Amino acid sequence: MVKKIVFLFIPLALIVSQAARKVNLWLKTKNEVKQMEITLEELRGEEKDLKQKKEYYQSDEFIQKEAREKLGLFKEKDLVFLVPEIPDLSALEPKGEKYEQVPVWKEWQNLFFGKN
Repeated sequence: MVKKIVFLFIPLALIVSQAARKVNLWLKTKNEVKQMEITLEELRGEEKDLKQKKEYYQSDEFIQKEAREKLGLFKEKDLVFLVPEIPDLSALEPKGEKYEQVPVWKEWQNLFFGKN
């Protein structure tokens, strides 16, 4: 009787252990598939962003902006103002002459209303 139980128990234990391994493998595979789906969605979002950037970088608006800012170019009908820099008058001081650097607005005020 004991031999019959042992002969029934051993195959049953092997079947149960194999089934447990298969279930465990199935659960791991299911988790990996979920992780892959999450990664796939993230990559699709990133791809969408990159396509939008590509379209913007190929647009005329971007090209004109870069030409203006980085290359200093402008269109034919654009009005360009060139503002000169205030000269450095410190080189004149060693000759005994002293010049005070006055802001441009002050020079205009002095020109129209006289020195205060």
